[in-house]
Amino acid sequence: MPRAALRPVSAASFEEEPRSGPQKRTLPRFYTTEEVSDSLSVSPRTVSRWIEREELIAHEFGRSVRIADDDLRAFLARRRRRR
Repeated sequence: MPRAALRPVSAASFEEEPRSGPQKRTLPRFYTTEEVSDSLSVSPRTVSRWIEREELIAHEFGRSVRIADDDLRAFLARRRRRR
């Protein structure tokens, strides 16, 4: 029986094909307290206080603390001031 020729497959070819099954979910982006503090121009201690007061939701992975993008956006929306 002859062997079928294998053709090279790239990652791009998988993305171009339509999916018939359920869509693959992507994981949310997580930020460190330092990344959040830098982007908001506050100290890392301020971010830690928000987490301690449960104003900002954080996730613990071992000894690491991370803030999900959705949680950060919700926190910022709650703190938005309207004029």
